[in-house]
Amino acid sequence: MSEETSDAFEVIPLTYSSPLLETRSSDPEPEHFYNAFPEFNDRAPDGSLSAFPRRGKYSLALDSMFIPFTKWVPVREIKPDEPSLSRLPEEARDYYFQTFQEMLRKRPGPYKWANSLNIWLPKNQQYLELCTYYGYFETAHKLLAVTPYKISLRYFLLAPFYRELLFAIDSRKKISVPLRSDTSTRATKLQRHLAALHKAFKPTQVTDEVISLLVTIYLTTGFKEISPQEKLWIDQHEAEFRHQGFTNLYLQLRDMEKTMPYAENDASSFMDYAPYADIMIRVLGDFFYKSMVQKQERLLARLVRPARQYRICETMYQLLALHTVNNKNEYKFSNIILSNDLESFHIGLASVNNIVYLNANPTSGLFDTLSKWLKTEDKDILFEASDEIVFMEAMRQQICTGVGLRCPFWRESECCIRFSYYLQNIYNITQPYKPEWKKYWQKPPCLE
Repeated sequence: MSEETSDAFEVIPLTYSSPLLETRSSDPEPEHFYNAFPEFNDRAPDGSLSAFPRRGKYSLALDSMFIPFTKWVPVREIKPDEPSLSRLPEEARDYYFQTFQEMLRKRPGPYKWANSLNIWLPKNQQYLELCTYYGYFETAHKLLAVTPYKISLRYFLLAPFYRELLFAIDSRKKISVPLRSDTSTRATKLQRHLAALHKAFKPTQVTDEVISLLVTIYLTTGFKEISPQEKLWIDQHEAEFRHQGFTNLYLQLRDMEKTMPYAENDASSFMDYAPYADIMIRVLGDFFYKSMVQKQERLLARLVRPARQYRICETMYQLLALHTVNNKNEYKFSNIILSNDLESFHIGLASVNNIVYLNANPTSGLFDTLSKWLKTEDKDILFEASDEIVFMEAMRQQICTGVGLRCPFWRESECCIRFSYYLQNIYNITQPYKPEWKKYWQKPPCLE
């Protein structure tokens, strides 16, 4: 890449309130932000995904949630009087504490190194309401991801995209970032594949948001009169999905759900109403997505071709989809909202010296799946496999958003070196096509 189109690496200045990172009073507050997963970021005024994340997000590729103001806490450290459990209804605390202990009794299994289990809790009580809202909202997204349509999308379209991305990197042909979807005769195979992904995913976006907001309102306030807060959330979604019918669909489904026997939720007990939220998601998910599966299968028959050679990353992402399938019977609000057993990765914020990082660490549940399919208990092999998944997902997000180029494992003086070859190749072949976004595409610090 020529010097005219490249900027030297610079970490992005950070503006935030310290409770978001749970900074101790004895530690200096970080001043900069380094994120190798830009799709988790907020959108900056110039339209780029470069702003510090302040909202919960669900990643379909990793089948994992990220909520910036929460923390993962080992279940073994949870006590019945744990203050952070105040986000749960009082009558539910004893029940959940007993559930935690039951989880610990069941978790050991055949792998001693997979005994750890964590739950997410708010970092600070001032984020209790947001933690609850985004927890319910993103959990609904995760439950919708077990529909056959979403599973087939991940297995047959998304997983092969990483294979095509590696092919493009190895071919050393120029790639303009952000990568644009294109179906014209001049388009590259990578652009056509991205277009197929967008075409398959787009019909689910508004529906997912509508169902997730419905479930969140049901679990927090019930279907009473629309409150100012609910109106604000509706308006925010309408602005995001302009001219796509979000408000009309939401209000129609809200009126329909109000007639259901379980609609009278006084929000007094999450334990009592979580099963009805599961029913709501299953019924609405089947209604909207069941008819789409056959259409998707016809689409895949035209667009997906056998791999020209074996690529481990494609297999790893297919295993991620199978990990979801294998656990789909456990995908319930009461399970997901509490534990990480059904997450593939812990995604959270951490600060080192003067910089904030976003980490993606594999869970014991994912290791169980990888161990079964790779037929090994070797921790080094399993960590290598999960690192491949994290690295390629980070590269996909950066190339598709034009915000990078950053190794997800770099920590100032620490460098794994393992992915330097790919980072160098990617940097050499990528070119920002938006002049105003050139400042976001930087040479990786580990290549300096």
